[in-house]
Amino acid sequence: MRFKKILIAMNFLLGVGLVSGISLGFSATAYAVQEAQQQQIPIITQISVMGNERVEPATIASYLTVKVGDPFAPDQLDASLKNLMATGLFADVVMKASGTSLIIEILENPIINRIVFEGNKKLDREDLME
Repeated sequence: MRFKKILIAMNFLLGVGLVSGISLGFSATAYAVQEAQQQQIPIITQISVMGNERVEPATIASYLTVKVGDPFAPDQLDASLKNLMATGLFADVVMKASGTSLIIEILENPIINRIVFEGNKKLDREDLME
């Protein structure tokens, strides 16, 4: 019986802590949006990806530190740009704002499918392939 009361008390405390954590997270997000509105920083309402051929937009979005509903914060946009370039998938990434939309223009790195050696007479093909 005593064990059951302790278990019920622990579940209650965990539940209160979980609810408080959710409420704090929401408050922090709401505070950031409210502060951005007070400083007249536009809020991102849409994120568009242009120029991708092989990499899916969802993959690109996974490297972003900003999302819809966040303010156009230069430090967050810079971190997103650095994350995308660090993947090695892109030769160039340009981020620009168009109203309240964030437009990400990318140029993917080329993929090498085949290497052909022609005219070689001095070295073995196996040596070149190494």
